[in-house]
Amino acid sequence: MRNVLTAQYLRVNDRSTSRERVNLRERVRLEDGKRKEYTVRMPFEGDAFTVKLDINGGSNPPLYHFLMENDGRPWAKRCDFVVFHRLPSAIYCYLFEFKSNYINAVDIAAQLDSGVGWLNSFHRILHNYTSETFPLAVQKFALTANRDLGPFVDETGKYLKHDPTVRLYHYQELTDLNLADLENRHVMEFRCQ
Repeated sequence: MRNVLTAQYLRVNDRSTSRERVNLRERVRLEDGKRKEYTVRMPFEGDAFTVKLDINGGSNPPLYHFLMENDGRPWAKRCDFVVFHRLPSAIYCYLFEFKSNYINAVDIAAQLDSGVGWLNSFHRILHNYTSETFPLAVQKFALTANRDLGPFVDETGKYLKHDPTVRLYHYQELTDLNLADLENRHVMEFRCQ
């Protein structure tokens, strides 16, 4: 999969420690309009790579450059990252959306669902060209700086009330958490026949 994406959309893993880590970095808009950068690094076993879906600016066009009408249209939504993680049992795909303190559950669900749509399309395109039939195990995550998640989460305190397939994490909870240890009880499976 990594070979069909151009390098401008891939993010390099952090190899500065004895264990390779996925390195996710995103600038998030705060309530006052300023931006703050959040970085999440997660070690992993096996093979992993990251695709940044909403890359924008500089000389790199966004991955969705042909759908870039940012006027609230459904096709303009996208999640921040897709991490592909190959383990002996399956290829896991983790969709990540970064947020500040402000949580809009409807927007989070829509952005992650757009990532699911992109991933499903990408999977089918690969199948059509290669005839490969590998399954993908897909999970959705939203990361936030908000310490008071009560109004937004279900009775477990972990899943978005509006969309219980989305697992919420505080940024600090992910510090050095192994990629395979991400918790999400909702796993979607994509298979091509």
